Amino acid sequence: MPANRNRLAADHEHAPGGVKIGAIPIEQRTSYSLRAMEAPPDDVDARRQRLERWGEAQQLRISEEKWHDERPGPFRRWTRVARTQLAGASARLADRMLDQGLDTSGTCGLSEHSHPDRVAYVPSPWYVLPRELHYLGVSDRDTFVDFGCGKGRVVHQAARRPFRRVIGVEISPDLAEIARAGLAARRHQHRCQNVEVVVADAAEFRVPDDLTLGYLFHPFSGQTLDAVLRSIIDSVDRHPRRVRLIYVYPLGRSQVLATGRFRVLKERRALSRDAPFSRAAIFESCSTDPIDRPSLERRWQSRDAAGSQRQSRVGN
Repeated sequence: MPANRNRLAADHEHAPGGVKIGAIPIEQRTSYSLRAMEAPPDDVDARRQRLERWGEAQQLRISEEKWHDERPGPFRRWTRVARTQLAGASARLADRMLDQGLDTSGTCGLSEHSHPDRVAYVPSPWYVLPRELHYLGVSDRDTFVDFGCGKGRVVHQAARRPFRRVIGVEISPDLAEIARAGLAARRHQHRCQNVEVVVADAAEFRVPDDLTLGYLFHPFSGQTLDAVLRSIIDSVDRHPRRVRLIYVYPLGRSQVLATGRFRVLKERRALSRDAPFSRAAIFESCSTDPIDRPSLERRWQSRDAAGSQRQSRVGN
């Protein structure tokens, strides 16, 4: 129950006219309060105090109704369990139908993921990339890069579109080999024939100057994400163009915006509380005044220094 409910009940036990608020059903308090105001006193101060008490009674009523609405009853708990089971069944059905020959399902954490910035492998939901590409559109002038491609599910989905090039960047040689094998098995389905998987640390990967669309399923955070964003911005400065980022489960949203070089193009909420990985944000590069570049570099340097201090404290 909200904390302000007890406070309001203690401080304002009685409604105008001396009738206890708690004795009145919630659905009747609005009508009662309106009736109580039909004959206001002549004194201005008394009228103001009476109006304040009426407003506080309405706040109490609203807080109680909100608490009753949010309290998880048996039906709500049952529907939440049902949604979770339905989401799991849908994911398993999609894997059975779409993952044949790819072997991209399942999660795994390898030694390469032990770095505090990195996240263990979790495949993107099958519907996310098609949904975002439908919104953005694709042409044969676009180059797609999946940062942290894992077993290559998103690389395969992108290769089925008419991209100029599709690149997957993966730090784990084992996962990269699985991705290459799956892409070779499905090559006959690809409209883009220039597809490759690069084994590299995303923080050290040189972003190609023809990149126009990047994809991240929150594969890393902290200094690694900063380094990738910095590399993308350097590439845009070398070869000015529009770059868009599809960031799924965007826990590093603030880091992207803190660069001052991206704006939010579209945000999608999670389909439900039980499907957080459906949440996504699409960013678009924007130009900046060259005079702002030194301040941006200082911001990056300060973030790097702070990250190094945190790592040294952890090591000690």
